[in-house]
Amino acid sequence: MKKANKKKKSRAKKEDNSYVIKDKYLGNVKIKHTANAWWKSEAKVVQLLSAYKAGCTTKECLIDAGITADQLKYFKREHPEISPRLKELKKVPSIHARKLIALAIKKGSIKTAQWYLERKLPEEFKERRDVTSDDKPILVEDVLK
Repeated sequence: MKKANKKKKSRAKKEDNSYVIKDKYLGNVKIKHTANAWWKSEAKVVQLLSAYKAGCTTKECLIDAGITADQLKYFKREHPEISPRLKELKKVPSIHARKLIALAIKKGSIKTAQWYLERKLPEEFKERRDVTSDDKPILVEDVLK
């Protein structure tokens, strides 16, 4: 009996073709074993995640990975821990852009610093323009009130 149990255990290990994708934003993601689903190809899963990280729409991600909407739906159902994180991955380009802006400011770009402050602290740093009508200066802020 002991030999039969050992054989069953070794077969279970051989059949477990799951794999782990190490990702900076998702951490270690375990992709479940499948006999014939599209995610059997690790390259397709990596391609899908890369498209999400590029800020692509879901439709663009599907095209890039070469899968259908139904296939993605099935993947999400089988990997519920990944599903909510896919939308978060679309924010990666914004994170990179913010870091580039911060780096430009750190390196001394006055133009970038001004642009940043005009957008982040508009009450204090937005451009103010005078509009004249009948030789009377009118502030744009007064017109918008």
